Amino acid sequence: MAACLAVQVDTFVRCETDFQCYNSVFWTDSTPVLQMIHNTSTRYPVFVANRLTKIEQGSDPTQRRCVDSKRNASDHVSRGLSATGILSASRWFKGPEFLYPEAENWPQAPIHLPDLPEEFLVLHRGKQKVSLVQVKCLSNLPERFRKFSS
Repeated sequence: MAACLAVQVDTFVRCETDFQCYNSVFWTDSTPVLQMIHNTSTRYPVFVANRLTKIEQGSDPTQRRCVDSKRNASDHVSRGLSATGILSASRWFKGPEFLYPEAENWPQAPIHLPDLPEEFLVLHRGKQKVSLVQVKCLSNLPERFRKFSS
């Protein structure tokens, strides 16, 4: 969801501001997210597949990068850092230090991504039985009244 939202926000900002002279980079610390985005052989549930389509349509593979959890500034909050801890963490306000040098020196997405863990794959269920019950409707009102004594 976060990867999809990032692409949607980027698309929205580009459309609304007509500011096209920057190149967006979409960072994630989740290797499974990158695996799902780059995977072309696995079918996903509709919810996931729709978000992956939005990511693919709104971004280029070269824009997607991976950052390890140690250097991910957003992990400060998700790991339970206190408010005073956030104020003292310069990474939170200035961004991670690896972004200071030129973009060529930034971490790249892995060239070879391992196979997705099984929990991310769609489980194919066996055949399901469906029972069809046909109910005869009495469209004629007098016939309906004859079914009741009063």
